[in-house]
Amino acid sequence: MTDIESVRVHLKLIDQVGKQAPEQMVWQALQKYLMATEQPEFALLTRQIKKLPFENREKLVELFSEFHVHSKLWCIEELRRVLPSWPDRVIILGGWAGQWALAFKWLSSVRQIFSVDLDIGATELGRHLSEPYCYKEIEFVQTDLRDFVAQHIWMPQDLVVCSVMEHLCDPLSWQRSIPKGTLVAWQGSSDSKPSDHVHPFSSIGEFKAATPLEVTLFEGTLNWAQADRFMRIGLI
Repeated sequence: MTDIESVRVHLKLIDQVGKQAPEQMVWQALQKYLMATEQPEFALLTRQIKKLPFENREKLVELFSEFHVHSKLWCIEELRRVLPSWPDRVIILGGWAGQWALAFKWLSSVRQIFSVDLDIGATELGRHLSEPYCYKEIEFVQTDLRDFVAQHIWMPQDLVVCSVMEHLCDPLSWQRSIPKGTLVAWQGSSDSKPSDHVHPFSSIGEFKAATPLEVTLFEGTLNWAQADRFMRIGLI
């Protein structure tokens, strides 16, 4: 199992070199370094990113900003801390271009991972980035997350993760389709600048009202210069 700090460092490297053209030596040097230091999983990811057209790679690198990386790994760190063991399956609603799935594969012992995205481009990007690993545990699903939640065959050992609550007009409505007692990890942002942030949250109190839990295992705020990110983990 890969450690969280290694993932953090590698994604920061991608953020730093990602805007370089594919023919530039920095990409090759990074790949060689990762192989030499026995980090083949990161070398493969770097190679897949390098294969992307420059305009697609620019968009992807935006996802690897320190804020995004830190908030995703914060979620996994807190899940590690509060759970006695990992559940069998993880359903990721809003897949972070497939990087959530890879992070859970590397940093947990879950047996099956669903990465759900509405955008077909994000779904295909996730498949591209994970292609060389041949992970049978990961399934990429392109559909509306509300439809997936309503039609999914739930199991007692499911964990549902969603870090895109600020993108959803009515966060409460689709949560009602999730069976009572299901383990969830919710994140939402206070950032109101992006046009697709239709439901930013001004405080942890507002976020708490939009994400009711029967049992709360964790509740907190990640303060960042650009915005605050709120997170709740517990049983719905």
